[in-house]
Amino acid sequence: MTLMRAGTVTLRDIARATGVSVNTVSRALTGKSDISAKTKARIQAAAQRLDYRPNLPARSLVLGRTRSFGLVVTDCTNPFYAMLIRAVEELASYNNYALLLATSNESVQREVAALQMLGERRVDGMLLSPVSVEAPHLRPLVEGNLPCVLLTRRPAGYGGPFVGTDNAAGAELAMRHLLELGHRRIAHLTLSGGGISARVRLMGYRRALTRAKIPSSFRFELAAPQTMAGGREAVRALLAQERRPTAVFTYNDLQAVGVILGLRDAGIEVPWEMSVIGFDGIDMGEVVEPPLTTVSQQIHQIGWLGAQMLLDVLASKPDRPQHVLPATLVARGSTAPPPRSGHTAKRSIASTP
Repeated sequence: MTLMRAGTVTLRDIARATGVSVNTVSRALTGKSDISAKTKARIQAAAQRLDYRPNLPARSLVLGRTRSFGLVVTDCTNPFYAMLIRAVEELASYNNYALLLATSNESVQREVAALQMLGERRVDGMLLSPVSVEAPHLRPLVEGNLPCVLLTRRPAGYGGPFVGTDNAAGAELAMRHLLELGHRRIAHLTLSGGGISARVRLMGYRRALTRAKIPSSFRFELAAPQTMAGGREAVRALLAQERRPTAVFTYNDLQAVGVILGLRDAGIEVPWEMSVIGFDGIDMGEVVEPPLTTVSQQIHQIGWLGAQMLLDVLASKPDRPQHVLPATLVARGSTAPPPRSGHTAKRSIASTP
């Protein structure tokens, strides 16, 4: 038998080839359970032999589904979000879903426009890392008007689907590491414009210092953009302090890499004159010199779990609504004990028997 040209085969052609009704073919190819396994196998074999391609727009109209996700992140150039996007796309593709991506660039207005655009595209569900958890435009999403899973950030009191990291515990991990090394003058570089993740990490920084009974005069908090340029620029303010910090804990790894570069520009040796620790666990941290000590998030797991939860919501499968994943400390070369008076820590360590 001569095969028909791809894209021209219809359900009627498959019905004619198998001797069953068009309705039976349709039910077999959409996975209905009332078709016998033998008949279903015969129909599927014929569809493959004829190179049948389903008309997805027509099927979407019939089923009321587009088999597409919307994903909105704050910055797709940030390696953290690039890794997150990859994980979501992998699971979506495996389940035959298309992924429509939009970025907000930390702008509520752009986020509103992105959500509106994706809604007009009639996506089946949404994955969102929101700019601000207090924004009123989130209310329709969190109230369930469109199936939605929040990633990395969530409103206070929100009980819907969410996947993220325990930011407070992660910040305390970073601070415990620095305190155990002997640091007392520890600066924190937070995020310009706030944001729930930044506020929670700042809270963890303050709580760790309070528990360690570190005087407030030893603390220094500074806000900067979550970029390498932001971290590099912040070095000026760090070095201008009368009581210069011996360690810096940054909001994310990009800031931390920027701080390392800025300290290098200023002739400050990391970690022997100042230690630096980041937050995220992006691949870049392994190749900077010295390699970055960081609090690592389970980035791939956040994206994968978020996409799987959205699939479960769409399939009306019950699931634990929220996953708060633990962070882990990855100690590398950018942290060391603080320098002693008149000496670098490097020389002090070398002179220790």
